[in-house]
Amino acid sequence: MRSIMIVKRRKLRRYDISILRDRLYAMGKRHSFLAEMTGLHKVTISRVLTGATEDPASIKKIADVLGVNLVDIVVPSEMQEAVA
Repeated sequence: MRSIMIVKRRKLRRYDISILRDRLYAMGKRHSFLAEMTGLHKVTISRVLTGATEDPASIKKIADVLGVNLVDIVVPSEMQEAVA
């Protein structure tokens, strides 16, 4: 019997999502506020703010609503860290 090994590729963190999360909480707002303002589902908002996904279009919508410049949250390639 052959065994199959599944190797999970590590992805690089391209965005510093903590800036978005901190801005949201500093404004005293919740995920539902972002969902209403961006048109994204609350689950999508949660996945972006926890770093589970790094969809550029979703991140841009959230950043725009929070008044964060996308350039401020992009992590330079030499500082990107690999995560499982």
